[in-house]
Amino acid sequence: MEIQNLVPHPIWLRLNKNRTIVIPPSNNVARVQFHTEYWKTVNNLPIHNRLTDGINGLPKLKRDVLYIVSSITQDNMDEDTLEDYQIVTPDKACGAFRMHEGIIEVDKLVRFVR
Repeated sequence: MEIQNLVPHPIWLRLNKNRTIVIPPSNNVARVQFHTEYWKTVNNLPIHNRLTDGINGLPKLKRDVLYIVSSITQDNMDEDTLEDYQIVTPDKACGAFRMHEGIIEVDKLVRFVR
C-alpha cells in the first residue's frame, strides 16, 4: 500500500524496542489555514477566536493510500472524508519518545473517530 506523509518532516515510527522505521515526507504538505477575529478583552488581555479557512496542500484522495497528516489537520477534516479514506496521525499524545536532536519517535499511528 502506498503511504503519503503529508507533514513537513519524517515520521519516526518505533515498531519495537530494536526496530524503528522512518517515513519520509511526500511532496505535498497538508496544512490548515486560519484567521482570527477579535472576541473580547479580559483584564486588558485581547482574546481572539481562531477560525479555520480549510486545508491547503491536500492531494486528491485515493482509497488505496494511507495518508499521514498532523493532528490539527485530521481534526479539521469532515467526517465523510475520515470515514471514506485512510487518514492517520502520529500518536504524540500517548506513545511518543523524545530522542536526540529534537526527533520524536511514536509507537503508533492513530485515526480520529467521532
